[in-house]
This record gives sequence, C-alpha cells and structure tokens, in this order.
Amino acid sequence: MTDGRASLSRISRAVFAIVAIVAALWVGLNLVTPREVPLPPGASALRLPTQPRSLLPFRLGCPLALLGPIVVGHDRGVMVFTTEAPSRPIKVAWPFAWSARLLDGRAELVTPDGTVFAREGDVIRNRLAGGAADDGTFVICSTDEVPNNPVIPSEKPPDPI
Repeated sequence: MTDGRASLSRISRAVFAIVAIVAALWVGLNLVTPREVPLPPGASALRLPTQPRSLLPFRLGCPLALLGPIVVGHDRGVMVFTTEAPSRPIKVAWPFAWSARLLDGRAELVTPDGTVFAREGDVIRNRLAGGAADDGTFVICSTDEVPNNPVIPSEKPPDPI
C-alpha cells in the first residue's frame, strides 16, 4: 500500500512542478510582451487593425513577400492604407501593440516603443514583409528596412478631412 502512496506523491509533485513552470513562463511572457504606448496630450486614437497577441515573444517564421509602396492616411477614425499608383485601398494587419493616433490633424502610425513609423501622406516603400491572409489582408511580420527603400515623407501635411 505504501508503494501506491509514494507513486501518487511523486505524480502529484511532478504535476505541481509542471503547473508552476507553465505559470512562471506565462507571467514572464506577459512582462516582456509589448503594449501600446499611451496617447500624448491632444492626440486621439485611430482604429488600426492589428494581429492578435502571441504567446511567444518571437515569430516562428515569416513569408518573404514585400508590400509596398503604400500611402498612409485616415478616414472616419480609422487609419487607412492605399497603393501608391493607382490608388487602391489595401487591408493591412500590423503587429500586436502597434497603434495609430491623430495628432495636430495628422495621422501617425506608432510602434510599441513610441516611435512614429510613418505619418499621414507618407509613402512606405519595401519595408513591410509578410503574407496574405485568406481574406486578402496583408499580415505584416517584419518592418525591417530594406536598404535604399525608406519611408518617404510627404511634401506637406494633407488637408484634414
């Protein structure tokens, strides 16, 4: 009878250890997961389609398709993107914790660390790698700059809508 209790005790300790390890990993991942930056004074949030949060702090792979050039804009509280020429709307899903805001009448696309990646009217050229989802949305998994293909600022801020 004591062998059964000892075996059950070992199993209980093993299960407890596994649960503790999983819980510690979950807490650790939550501490390193990026979050949207707070809005600066005078800014208002724009809706921006983003990817769901991942349980892993890294990507397991990324398709090697490039998107661009695309023009940054906004319409009725939503950040929008169009192809450069001819101008056609394009659906883009940005990485988790990216955000968009309207500041001084101009839309801004913001990275999780608070850096403004692009502003309304800017053209983003060959910086966006990813692949197409089933609904045609381009899912971005890399924003690393390809040499000689930066974000090109617009000449002047567009007129507010």
